Formats: sequence, structure tokens, C-alpha cells
Amino acid sequence: ASHPYAEENGDRAYDEAHAVVTQIKSWLESQTADEMDEATFEVGIKVIDADTGEGVRNALVAIEPLGTLGVDWPEAGCDTDEETCYGTTDSDGATTVNADFFASTEYVAHIYRDGYRRGRARNSFYSGITEIYSPNQFGTIELYEDEAGTGDLAGDVRSGITDELLTEVSCIVYSQTDIQIGSFTTGVLGTYSLTDLPLGRHRFVCEKDGYQTQSQYAAVIQDVETEVNLSLIPEGGDENSAIMRLTWDADPSDLDSHLIKYDADGEEVYHIYYADKTSGDDSLDLDDTTSYGPETVTVFDVDPDATYVYAIYHYSGDGTLTTTSEAMVQVNLGGGLYQYNVPSDGTSGRWWKVLELVDGYILPCNDDCILDSEPTPTTSKHSSNPQWLQDMQRDLIAKEDLD
Repeated sequence: ASHPYAEENGDRAYDEAHAVVTQIKSWLESQTADEMDEATFEVGIKVIDADTGEGVRNALVAIEPLGTLGVDWPEAGCDTDEETCYGTTDSDGATTVNADFFASTEYVAHIYRDGYRRGRARNSFYSGITEIYSPNQFGTIELYEDEAGTGDLAGDVRSGITDELLTEVSCIVYSQTDIQIGSFTTGVLGTYSLTDLPLGRHRFVCEKDGYQTQSQYAAVIQDVETEVNLSLIPEGGDENSAIMRLTWDADPSDLDSHLIKYDADGEEVYHIYYADKTSGDDSLDLDDTTSYGPETVTVFDVDPDATYVYAIYHYSGDGTLTTTSEAMVQVNLGGGLYQYNVPSDGTSGRWWKVLELVDGYILPCNDDCILDSEPTPTTSKHSSNPQWLQDMQRDLIAKEDLD
């Protein structure tokens, strides 16, 4: 018997679609830890002054695959061919770098400029399907003037699902150059306090038994105690649950999570956001209006007969979604963890359509994802895509599992 897709679209269409997906899947499976010979890809990055927001000109930018050159990476740059790892920023602080390709590898950008502390940022550009699932961009990197000064951080750590305070959470704080500058373990109150930290944008890495390891960024301001509250997502989870966790940078200060559910007829069932945080068991945990997040939306039992649209809205604050927010969404679906980064190509619009949930599958937005109006479904429950194609698509997306 012929495949249902062939019956509907013809044998030739089936053969072409099957060949393409098989080829992509085979190629991905072959690219595990080995370097692709003589392969490079283009990476965009912008460098700005953290205080003024203006572009930093003549900053040296170098890209390296994490772990290949290690801690002995020279101060002046990487030790491979200069034409494939360096770039110098223009008057707007922007540059493009052709980086050596390593399959399934996280990349690090190093930024140098006289008068500033060294900048450092990470991003993952997944194999050859990067252009499909995530733009080749590091986004906007802030440089801080090389000057003395300290500030304090304080807050609590909670469950991203129940909002309960968590004890015995171990966190390490890293500087922009990945040097450990602080650590703590939460006590019975689930709170922490760190004093006399160097100025700049730092990264928390927090762990607790039974929870996923989470990273979150925070800025230390001179002579100020900044409140930074953290959250962790439980490991595993019911196979029918979906959890969407949003984090972002300092600007814009207020991004909002929106989840809209539609029934099989395309009628809106609910719209969860800051003004209406719950519908049955599905909910938004909080509305963060002072930068960074996280904001977590939970669907406890994904309806197989519904379509869900998850999107981010720029409510207020300086900057834009695609130039300064560095917004990131982590999705836990049925125990698998996936990550999506906002496009950083400068496209204007206050909405970022992140994904849809259809038939229990994640369908990430790949084209025209920055919009001026509230996103609507682009797929339906009765999609013509065959199940085998949906299965393969999910397999490819699963390659982005954050481990």
C-alpha cells in the first residue's frame, strides 16, 4: 500500500520529500564530534558601550568553538588562520566573522577594546540547519569600562512551576570572562545575598537535585543592591506537559509572555498573559517588569485537538526585541528541553512569535517571526504534513537538546 502522503500528493512529491528529510537526518547523524573539513560559517555580532548604548568602534572580535582551544587561548586572539576567526567592529559596533565549523558545538565570542574589560558571550549554532532553526547571531554584547567599583545582588530561588521557595540550591556566579566571582547555597528561606561583586553583566548557574540546571544573567551596578530572583524547572515532567521559560537582557525592561490556545475549529479558547495569568491548570507564574525574567508559562496537559501559539511582546523599555533584548526561550516538552533565541537582525516589531504546539509537536517559527500585531496560527490541527515527516522534524529539533 502506498504512503498516505503519496496518495494525497503523488508518488513524486513523496519521493522528493522523503529524500530531502532522509538526507538531512543522515548528514546530521554523521556530524557528531568531528570537524567538517575546510568548512566555515558566517557569524554576526554587535558591540556597544554598556553605559551609553553606543556602538564601540575598532573592537577586536574573535570566535572559537568552546573547548577546542581551552583556557590557554591567547590574549591576542585564536591560534588558527586569522581570516577565519577575526573581525573588527565598524562605527556602529558591528562586524561579521567567518568561523571554523564544528558540528553540534557551542561557540564563544571574545571581544577586546582598549579602555574596556574583555567581553565574552556564548551561543550555539547547530550544524548545517542553523539557518532553519536559529539565526547565526551572537546579538548585542555590552562592554564595560575598565574601572574599579563593586555592587551587590540579592533575591530568592523558586520553582518555575509552583513558585515555592527552594532550599539547597547551589549557584555559581561567573563574570563576563567566565571567572568565578561568587557562589551560594540557599538556606531554609530560599534566599541569597552577594556583596562586593565587580561591575558588569554576570551569569548565574544554579543546580538542585531533581531540577534542570539553569543559567540566568544579571547586571551588577556600582554601590547598588540589585534584586535578582531565580527559578528552576523540575526534571522530566509528564509527557503531556509543556513549559515555556523566557529570559532576556536589561533592555527592554518589560517583555511579556503570551500563550493563546485555539480549538480544532480555530476559535480562541484562552489567552494567558500578565492580565489573565491562569486558565484551569495552565498558567503564567509572574509578570517581570524589571528586566531579565524569568517568566514561565506552563501547560499541564497539552490538548491534542488544539493549537497553541506562544509569543513574546515588547511592552515597554528602551531598545527592541531584535537589537538589545537577547531574549531566549527554553521549552520543556515531555521531558525534552529545547532552546530558541530571538532573531537579532534588527527587524522592527513588538511581537516575537516563538512557536506553535500542534499535535503535541513543537513547530518553531522560522520566517517572519517579528510582527507588528498579535501572532495567529500558521498551521492547523488538520495539517497535510504526514506523521512520518512530523516525527522526523521533531527528531531534528531534538538535536538541540541542552543536555
